[in-house]
Amino acid sequence: MHYAGGSGSGPVSHATIRIWIHGRDLNKLEQMVLDGHGERLLNETAGSNRVNKFLTSVRPLMIRIRELHSAAINGDSAKVEAMTEGQSRLLTSKDQNGLTILHKAAALGHRTIVETSLGTVRDQKDEPDNDGYTPLFYAAASQNKEIYDLLVKAGADVNRVDKRKKTAEHYREHPKEMPMQHVYQLPDAPRNSGDSLGVPDGPNRRRSVSTDRHQGGDGGQAAKGKRSTSRRETDQASSDAAAAAQARLSEQDVTPGQVDVWIRQGDLEKLEQVLVDGHGDALEGKTAWNEQARNILKVAPTYMVRWMVERGW
Repeated sequence: MHYAGGSGSGPVSHATIRIWIHGRDLNKLEQMVLDGHGERLLNETAGSNRVNKFLTSVRPLMIRIRELHSAAINGDSAKVEAMTEGQSRLLTSKDQNGLTILHKAAALGHRTIVETSLGTVRDQKDEPDNDGYTPLFYAAASQNKEIYDLLVKAGADVNRVDKRKKTAEHYREHPKEMPMQHVYQLPDAPRNSGDSLGVPDGPNRRRSVSTDRHQGGDGGQAAKGKRSTSRRETDQASSDAAAAAQARLSEQDVTPGQVDVWIRQGDLEKLEQVLVDGHGDALEGKTAWNEQARNILKVAPTYMVRWMVERGW
């Protein structure tokens, strides 16, 4: 982490975060988000309008970073370039394991994204993740000589060692020692609706724009008593219901291969939706490296029993 101006610093205390907020140190606060720890700022407030404006932007920034990493994993170089145009610092963003999109692109052989990262951000080539692995380590472990040579040509340090005192070359010979599952991990990000990332509370749970928009009005309006639903609200609810129905996953959507992709990418929303839409049997026998995804897979059988009971099956 780079909070104190250098990789490898320890976790930042809440007291330090408050000092940065009171001192209006937006650079350090932004670095927290880029380093994959934006969730620690989600409930913070500030006396400064400028800092409050930044704190309000943390949630969408985290979602944007997650989307960027997803594009990098999928090799969507056009999307990566579009999302980082004029915002090159996003290329330095990390997930909870400390991987940047350069680590992931190097591991997966996405040459254009590797070149974009190397050509846009200085010193990315030797950036370590939490285990001390640089992008060169991932290229070596994936046996991708083209990407490995590209990184070396860009100046990547072949003599650099990880926390186990091993060089990248060691993992070319022993690729199974590298945690390659980390490559598919997406950065944490809050749900757009503000929900937790856990398993849904019930089979009919569905995000609703009308609920988000109209739930919990101000105290002055509440004191006037419950108002009848307006025609505009009714139309909005109908529109939301139609959109939700259209968004439901069909059996054709939930193929074994597609489920495996969602699990690898840690796409918790899709895995939850598989359960909500009654396709929990597609998760049977699946395993995941992502702890939150594992939790969803673990409760899937129980959830499906409840889902069927509530429908009288």
